[in-house]
Amino acid sequence: MLSADAVKAAARDCRFTLVGLTPAVPLDPGPLERWLAAGYAADMDWMARRLPERLDPAEILPGARTVIALAIAYHRPAGEGGPVARYARGRDYHYAHRDRMKALRRRLLALDPGVETYAAVDTGPAMEKVWAERAGLGWIGKNGCLIHPRLGSWLTLSVMFVDREVDAYDAPAERRCGDCALCLGACPTGAFAAPGVVDARGPASRAGSSAATSARRSARSTGARPRRGTRASRPGRWRAWRRPRWRRSTRTPSDACRRAWPSPAPSTTACAGTPSTPSARPAIGGRDRSSPPSSTTRLRR
Repeated sequence: MLSADAVKAAARDCRFTLVGLTPAVPLDPGPLERWLAAGYAADMDWMARRLPERLDPAEILPGARTVIALAIAYHRPAGEGGPVARYARGRDYHYAHRDRMKALRRRLLALDPGVETYAAVDTGPAMEKVWAERAGLGWIGKNGCLIHPRLGSWLTLSVMFVDREVDAYDAPAERRCGDCALCLGACPTGAFAAPGVVDARGPASRAGSSAATSARRSARSTGARPRRGTRASRPGRWRAWRRPRWRRSTRTPSDACRRAWPSPAPSTTACAGTPSTPSARPAIGGRDRSSPPSSTTRLRR
């Protein structure tokens, strides 16, 4: 058995902003099965694969006893604007989580040399958001995002399964959305089938796309052209921004909910190791880091 305080201290020493612990018991399959049956996954057909592994950590790591839920905050000052979304500025968060989880793995081995772990960030079968809620990192709001009372939803998540119990587990966070429904009304695509249920098919989004197509056809037929100096008149330059590592800064369904929560005070813990500007990504471990990251890692000795 591991000490919960020792595990949390190790995670914080590895520069994770938040850490929580919860038993590795199977998840209720009902919500995921209903979501898939309703077709809300749209073309994300991989969500229907490996269901046992999504729901039960023991299917991934035999003997799993504890889930360590981890988060790194990425909030930026309100006045720091730009064409790149906040989470995509600086270092790729997949690499940030991966390297910090490797460091955490080494610290856990120092506590118990026989410990076995499985770590995942974003693309593995582990459902990071659900485990984060169970571990007390926050609650899943009506916008489908994990919300922390102080940091809002400006978080990237990862999890680590461990085949050891700890002496104390965290309680799930209290859901505090109450009667607030700002995010539901602010969603530009009408993507919420119900509070907390995201419909990835986006019927309103498809209608908006059709309207945009009609507008472009109308502009071509009337000879209208974009004003000089706009991004629309410089497609080559705009495409230069559309590299796989970056995302356009657009309004998301969670913006209204984020505005409802005050911006967190600057914290060296939350921003440690995160450069303020994008930089070249050097090779790590002899691999060219310009290639897509491997977001799921089985960490063993």
